[in-house]
Amino acid sequence: MYGTNHPVHVVDFELTTCINSGFLLKANLESQFDLADELLVGNMLTFEIESPDAISTYFTGTLFDIQSGFVSEHTCGAEVVLKPRLELLKQTEKSQIFVQA
Repeated sequence: MYGTNHPVHVVDFELTTCINSGFLLKANLESQFDLADELLVGNMLTFEIESPDAISTYFTGTLFDIQSGFVSEHTCGAEVVLKPRLELLKQTEKSQIFVQA
């Protein structure tokens, strides 16, 4: 995972995609450091997914939510939610999206 200065282990993730609503990525992370201190809502995160034949696929999204806590004495856990950057416009009252056809 890119977007943090510390090693992060992705325990699991769920990616939901839909043509008319973009994507939603939920992931459970573990680290020796509290990720909530480093990851800020609104920042971009990139996940690298490596297949068994060593081919990497990169997935980038905007951090919309982070919930953190301790998994064990030396391990912090975090649940993160990523969405497309355009989802930020839905958070504002007066926003418009123009598409050139």
